[in-house]
Amino acid sequence: MRFLWRWAGKALRNFLTDCDVLGIVMTRRLLAGLSLLPLGALLAACQADISRDIDALPAAPAPSVTSPESPETSVPVCAEEDFADRDWRELGSPDTATLSDSEGLELSLRVAELPPTSAERYNAAVEICPGILLVIAHEGTSRFIALEEMTWSEGPTLRHSGATDRISAGGVASGGPTWGIRDALIIDQALVYADAVIDTARECVRIDVHRMDLESILGVGGDSDVIASTEPCVDYTEPQRAASTLRTHMGSALAWDEDADTLYLTVGDFHLGASTIGQAAGIGLEGTLRDYSLLGDPASMVGSVVGISDPLGTPEIRIVAKGLRNSLGIVATKDSGLWLSDHGPSGGDELNLITEGSDYGWPLTSVGKPYDRAAWPRDSSALLAPWLDFQNADIEGTTPPVLSWTPAIAPTEMAVYPTGSGGIEDYENLVVMASLRAQSLFVLDVAGSPAAQVRKLNVGERIRNLTITKSGEITMLTDSRTLLILSALR
Repeated sequence: MRFLWRWAGKALRNFLTDCDVLGIVMTRRLLAGLSLLPLGALLAACQADISRDIDALPAAPAPSVTSPESPETSVPVCAEEDFADRDWRELGSPDTATLSDSEGLELSLRVAELPPTSAERYNAAVEICPGILLVIAHEGTSRFIALEEMTWSEGPTLRHSGATDRISAGGVASGGPTWGIRDALIIDQALVYADAVIDTARECVRIDVHRMDLESILGVGGDSDVIASTEPCVDYTEPQRAASTLRTHMGSALAWDEDADTLYLTVGDFHLGASTIGQAAGIGLEGTLRDYSLLGDPASMVGSVVGISDPLGTPEIRIVAKGLRNSLGIVATKDSGLWLSDHGPSGGDELNLITEGSDYGWPLTSVGKPYDRAAWPRDSSALLAPWLDFQNADIEGTTPPVLSWTPAIAPTEMAVYPTGSGGIEDYENLVVMASLRAQSLFVLDVAGSPAAQVRKLNVGERIRNLTITKSGEITMLTDSRTLLILSALR
């Protein structure tokens, strides 16, 4: 409670002095939680200006970067002198708290406001050097963050392939962080990142994967190669698109399997699957069948996991599995295989063990149900097509999830917690999965038979990105542009 009062007080002081945005958000939350709602009237009087003058922010000392011994990151970008000459500034509103997970384990949480950017949020992050995070917004803006010092410096602007601003086409819900750069990871001496593309020249959407040398990261950016593109590029000018736009469900999560020399990419269904019966009714049976034919086509990468072999050499892309809706997390484990989280419709979020050639059922079956099921006749035969009533449908040849969650938790990124990092020992060799709707971390034992959720930690924020550092810190980027850093309580 002392921490909450201290945080509320700091947020309120920020509000009274300069209408600080994070101060307003946190003060609203904390005043509500502490039954001090009358003070909330103060907040309504402030019209916060979110555009900060970056040059006016205070300078901070350069971080100390230890040059690693591992060949995976022993590149010039990690030399201390490369970072010492940069202009470092302090992160906004830093604070600390102690949280307890569902098993009573106390953990330390550090909180700070992410650096200013014109983007709504940051989508991706990688630990580019020990203790240095590179955070990336959808339109390519990036920032370096020194985790120990809680400081930041400007990074390069990364290239993306398509339009990230609004366009006039009615068949695609354009603009915003759904499009552009969505996930990133490091393989050897390269940064690879997934890019949700609105191709205005071809009038279609797809996912590209880019590769960029780490040595270029300290420059002005822009030097990336597209090593793979999903097929087909889905046409947003088809007649049914006006009533059911391509939107939201991009997937675009990445995982690296070093033993197989394969980079895995999730590809969403681009909202072609009827998450509501009304969606199908709006475009008619013919339009729905056309969309479902594309999802079911064995040569179509829409709604799938694809594998990109030899991503640093001569990449080749292939379909690994199909029948997926919107997978925002995927992880390759050493001993237990390839695991993936997938968003269900109304309920039925999934954890799947991915095997080559499998079909996971969407859009013909799900543990969840259509969002609008209650608004339609109970008898499936009275619907536009009976198979639109897909909840728990028995579809031959499909693979059910290993775990599912109802109500939905909106799972996002996944990572294996490393052993021997000196961090959170109780999490070692377990999979940590973030979430949006549940605003929590889920700790999963995928090596057990069956796999199981063993812990949960509520952090009170929608977690867009999760990265586990080599020292065992769990870093999270949230939709409120907040950085969370979870570590063992010392």
